[in-house]
Amino acid sequence: MVFLRRIIHLLAETVRELQERKFRSFHKRIQKRVIFDPKRFESIKNFQLTKEQEQAINAFYLSNYGKKVDHTCHRTYTAYSEKFSPAFITEDIYIPELDHFLNIFSAYNSVFEDKNVMPHIAKSIGVKTPQVLCSCVKGFYLDAKNRPTTLENALTMLHNHGRLFIKPSVDSMGGRSCVLAEIKEGIDVKSRQPLKQILAQMGDDFVVQECLVSHESLRKIYPRSVNTFRVFTYRWKDKIYVAPSVIRIGKGGMDVDNATQGGIFAGINNDGQLYDYAITKYGQRFYAHPDTALHFGDYKLPLFPKVIDTALNLHHTLPQVGVANWDLTLDSNGDVVLIEGNLRCGSPWLSQMSTGLPFFGEHTAEMLQWLRKMKKMSPSERPKHAFGY
Repeated sequence: MVFLRRIIHLLAETVRELQERKFRSFHKRIQKRVIFDPKRFESIKNFQLTKEQEQAINAFYLSNYGKKVDHTCHRTYTAYSEKFSPAFITEDIYIPELDHFLNIFSAYNSVFEDKNVMPHIAKSIGVKTPQVLCSCVKGFYLDAKNRPTTLENALTMLHNHGRLFIKPSVDSMGGRSCVLAEIKEGIDVKSRQPLKQILAQMGDDFVVQECLVSHESLRKIYPRSVNTFRVFTYRWKDKIYVAPSVIRIGKGGMDVDNATQGGIFAGINNDGQLYDYAITKYGQRFYAHPDTALHFGDYKLPLFPKVIDTALNLHHTLPQVGVANWDLTLDSNGDVVLIEGNLRCGSPWLSQMSTGLPFFGEHTAEMLQWLRKMKKMSPSERPKHAFGY
């Protein structure tokens, strides 16, 4: 009987390991396509690392990760930021491996990052979120007070609401499928689509929110979009740390600030001082905002330390999570508002492109050594060593 249990356990371990390897292999292929995106690769075609820099990368990764890595990510981050570090985390290692193993208790991540769940967590610790008008959870409609309602009631309530924001509550990273609408007589003024049709296109999991009004300090940079901060936090052993943060800004009449939708982003120090420039996803650099002419390097957001404190407070509430990507902003009263928490498949490229600093800073070498050990362990052993233990 004991022998049979042992055989079943070994078979289960083998299946889990094969599934994990398949996951990592799939995401490595996805990230390779991102790294070698023709537009991105074109942007660095005239930039080369020095031999000394290439040797430093090889030495750093060989000693800590156990093998060399492709230098394209280092080329990109160095070209865009004009700063070099051998400790940059490459994208084909981050999501398939580091993010995967740091967020080893992934069932928590799946629940916590649901846009219909996270607001309740935030509210429990006094963090503001956008006002919810109604929501749909697996096809079950709720009103603003989380009372059961119907699609017909929601359409009646929103019939002449004016501006509102609709987004999937599951997997809306990069602003995918999000809708900014102005509803009059049940019709979106801009697209001329009926609200009923818009909601039908959102599927069974979405949330309808009031549109935020940004703080004056953010509207001064660019007034049309709700400019947001992407604050990255991570757990390493028994402490939560903050990685270099960015501010994401709209431009050119756009209503959103996402880099993947054409926005720009800039590094921001923990005291609120912006870096000298903002860039696009493909490295186009702006020292002043192209619409408002505000000079980034001369601008400081004194309320930003409150944003950092809020991100840390949120992550301290969720110690089961290894790495979190918090989208936060400041409302018209200067209060911090959590837009959403993205708890899987994050975007260290935003940080490393704009700041020129390694995402995990002084922990990078130790993390790569830990990752190397984790990959050699069986799936059942790994949870004991989560977060660097």
